[in-house]
Amino acid sequence: DGETKVGQYKEERIDLLNSQACMTYGYSAVDRVFTVGGNHKNRVYYSEVNEPTYFPDNNYIVVGHDSNGIVGLHRVSGYLAAIKEDSAIEGTVFLINGAYLNDDMYFKVTATSAGTGAISSKSFATLVDEPLFLARSGVDAIANYYTTTEKVLRNRSYHLDRKLIAEPNLDKA
Repeated sequence: DGETKVGQYKEERIDLLNSQACMTYGYSAVDRVFTVGGNHKNRVYYSEVNEPTYFPDNNYIVVGHDSNGIVGLHRVSGYLAAIKEDSAIEGTVFLINGAYLNDDMYFKVTATSAGTGAISSKSFATLVDEPLFLARSGVDAIANYYTTTEKVLRNRSYHLDRKLIAEPNLDKA
């Protein structure tokens, strides 16, 4: 109905404080905290500039459909990558970056055609300069030299995949 409910933001704040997916990022400097949480699993909330504890009501980015949630965040070159769950209807990697329009700074979202999604918010890491995450098919990397093209994911666990994906409770890794 579009109305703001009393206490709604307080509830979202509690969800944000319990978020597993959190990353620092910014337009020209790493000056904000970005986190996934709240009642909408396809939103990335971000703090005020240089105020990591203050999240204004309208500081959020909608990332794709709400049918599959965001599992984690990675910094890739000048982008913040939001990696979602597997999906048959949309891409799973969305690139976020800052831009200016009429002297106002905002964050824009670019979808990629990647179809492999992450399965555990605790399975995100960076090896040297390559962002990695665990998928149902193995360990995937966001290849930063491909961010301007459609193909952004590369499998990095080919020799281990058969044994790795046979492990039980992979989604709790």
